[in-house]
Amino acid sequence: ASAESLGIGTSSPSAQDPSANNLVVEDAAGNGGIIIKTQTSAYGSLHFSDGTGVDAYRGILAYNHSDNSMQFHTNATERMRTDS
Repeated sequence: ASAESLGIGTSSPSAQDPSANNLVVEDAAGNGGIIIKTQTSAYGSLHFSDGTGVDAYRGILAYNHSDNSMQFHTNATERMRTDS
């Protein structure tokens, strides 16, 4: 398998840290960011996977728009929740 990198706002994403350069978002003129937009009753999340089944979501960083809480999961279990 070959290593591939996708760059948004950059023509050289593979020049970034090779342990995390699969997707590189750059704004060379100022701030940068990524938006995950969902419905008001849904979750926006990043999942960290090392397989399938329960291994497909071993680590999760999630925002629940229903109750406006941020959740942190490790080893497929919620470990911390921050709310208002």
